[in-house]
Amino acid sequence: MIYTGRASGRTGIVILNEDTQIIMRGGDAGQGDVLQFDLAQTNANVTNNVPGDMSSGFANVVAPTAGGVAGGSILCVALTAINQDEMGPVRLSGLVSAFTIDSSGNIVPGDKLVATTAKNLDNDTPTIGERFLAICQATVTTPSTRTLAVVLFDYRGFGTYSA
Repeated sequence: MIYTGRASGRTGIVILNEDTQIIMRGGDAGQGDVLQFDLAQTNANVTNNVPGDMSSGFANVVAPTAGGVAGGSILCVALTAINQDEMGPVRLSGLVSAFTIDSSGNIVPGDKLVATTAKNLDNDTPTIGERFLAICQATVTTPSTRTLAVVLFDYRGFGTYSA
């Protein structure tokens, strides 16, 4: 028997956005910046990792570190400009406009992107073991400087790079 009906009232994948409020530490963030939860407690205002606590690494974000982008922390994307020591919204997963960069060519839909310590998602050849955190949804022509583009972002990642 061939199924001819629909299982629900929609067709295709429904992308659910997962957002939260954070406190920006160690500088300002712009809309589209990739940020890192301060689970390493690098900022003096971050004193624990108790979920829900305002002094927790789960509530405070900083610029990404090398260890964080390599998989040692949770990353997110700023939904608005956020001043230092103020609260603002970030996206943990879903469709979002994020800063992208590629020093050697275009970024096209389907390209997998990794995070950088410069708050970008990068399309250049990653290091073995780096997490792919985003899949580009738009063509970005010669983004040798930071360029906002719609991406499917997920802090859990879409796999890791291997040679």
